[in-house]
Amino acid sequence: MTTDRGFVQSIDVGRGGLVTVTVLLGDGTTAVYHISDLDADPERFNENLSKLALLRDAMNRAEPVEIDHEPGKAGEEIDRAERITRDALADPASAATVVGLVVGVLVHGQNQAAASAEVADYAEVALLSTGGQAGTYRINLQIPERSTATDQLGLVRDAYAAGSMVGLTVTAADPEGHQWVLEVANGGEIAGGGQGGEGQGTTVSGFVEWLSLIPLALPAPFGSASLANVGFTTAPPFNGPGGTVDTTPFTPQLIELLVVEGSLTYLLFKAGLQENLRMEVVAAPLKGGNNRNGGGNAAAVAETAVGETAGAETAVAPPNQTLETFLVNGAELLAPLASASRPVWIQIDRDMLDRGPDNDCVPGVPSSDLTPQGLRDLGIPYTATWRGLGCFNRGVYRFQLSPPAKARIWLDERLLCVYPADQPGVEFAYACVEGDHEVRVEIDDWKCGSDFGFDVYRLR
Repeated sequence: MTTDRGFVQSIDVGRGGLVTVTVLLGDGTTAVYHISDLDADPERFNENLSKLALLRDAMNRAEPVEIDHEPGKAGEEIDRAERITRDALADPASAATVVGLVVGVLVHGQNQAAASAEVADYAEVALLSTGGQAGTYRINLQIPERSTATDQLGLVRDAYAAGSMVGLTVTAADPEGHQWVLEVANGGEIAGGGQGGEGQGTTVSGFVEWLSLIPLALPAPFGSASLANVGFTTAPPFNGPGGTVDTTPFTPQLIELLVVEGSLTYLLFKAGLQENLRMEVVAAPLKGGNNRNGGGNAAAVAETAVGETAGAETAVAPPNQTLETFLVNGAELLAPLASASRPVWIQIDRDMLDRGPDNDCVPGVPSSDLTPQGLRDLGIPYTATWRGLGCFNRGVYRFQLSPPAKARIWLDERLLCVYPADQPGVEFAYACVEGDHEVRVEIDDWKCGSDFGFDVYRLR
């Protein structure tokens, strides 16, 4: 007796109660088994019907089966049939991972029968990889795990619509030259880099300088598609509350970004160009030596990826400047001052809170040794000042304090009225503000080590 494992492809009931079952085996071949005399043997009637029902349910639910069989009159007779879990199947063959932008999706349906099975429907994905090469990959839509194939196609379509990068784990090319998708990953799994070191992402901040389109001649049957070429000047990244910037020196650079035309990411770049808004972009640098001096590289990338792209027009970079090209994985559009709710603090001075008015010895205070002591060491109360220079969007702002003692708030040279909050120990001040202003908080009887809470946010 021999045991085989696989997926039921078809069940045929013929004359004389002969049942023919076609099974796709684990090695990719097909085998035919029989259940004889379905209606002729009263003693084994229920047994044969149970086998048929089990195999039919396994075919409908695309679940694997294990069959014990031996030679009979009509061929290989099924002696035992068992439904098994997919955990018992062998691991897939070795595969490679490619990461890039989806530039085309095609879903192909075909109602044809091959020699031993139906020809499967498939989805074809055109991908511009981080190596600057374009390729097509297929998703088998009629694998036994139908829901998995549907989810894979959904992830690819979502990445195409959003303009984000996707990672495909694919098989080696089959005899017809097609590579089939085993696994699809997008979102956070790709932002940090795909398997095999591809797709290493980086985050850049800055402003959109230009936006142009590049026609791509994709392999058949896709025809053509378009990429958007974005000129992007980098700027120092924001950090801290309200979008503060470190005082570290920074040199802006002009780079090129490639994004799928019509995607959600493309619409963000379009709005950033129209409104001159600051953006943050997650992108992966292109490999393969596409960067060159004296002009934009996007057309060269397109030629490297898919051959001739006659008529591609891109903005020209400054002479003798090398432009680095990136594939965009995600984009974030920021408000004009990076925070519509909070001011951007240009400079904050809290020396008086941390060290006191000076570091010299306080005259008239006895000391037990010859070491000079300041107000911080002696714990003597003094009037402290917190000072901040900020840039405000136009609006009504609330200044919220939790001071340990009486406090006053100055906006430039104007003293603001302070009102108690519903919660004890918290006070509010209000002002209509726009542009650059100095905010100064004076606290009476301040002692080093006390708690001081201060926040500024816009109400409307």
